[in-house]
Amino acid sequence: MDKNIYVVTVNYDRSVEDGVKAGKYYWTDKRITSDRFPSNEVGNKEVSIELVHFGKNMKTDEVLSELDRAGLRPATLKELLALGEKVPDLQRESPISALGSVCQDPRGGRGCVRLGCTRFGWDNDSKRYSELDWLDSRWGDGYRFAAVRK
Repeated sequence: MDKNIYVVTVNYDRSVEDGVKAGKYYWTDKRITSDRFPSNEVGNKEVSIELVHFGKNMKTDEVLSELDRAGLRPATLKELLALGEKVPDLQRESPISALGSVCQDPRGGRGCVRLGCTRFGWDNDSKRYSELDWLDSRWGDGYRFAAVRK
């Protein structure tokens, strides 16, 4: 399990929409809203976010179990957005997911937010995005998970 640690200041009072705007993403899933991802978090706090990379395909419950064993909790959406704003190039390396904030799809699926990057055209100009990822699918070996010490 590889880890990198980044210290960010999280404004938990800021709306999800404002957090997304501050990240300056090329594209954002319109379902990433404060209504879909309600939060009881308040105030400003300095948080050390660890990016954990397992290097293998895993199910969500396996990821959560491994994080727990390592003394970590999954980062929330507001923590992930603060990381994306402060260190925007991280998601160009590989996708980053935050399993600590989950929304319910009208059809019953559960999702979390992923920060990723894709390339358009022949110029290899990479574009940052934020989108929903579904918890019932397997996570590929390239994924990193944002986590915070308990």
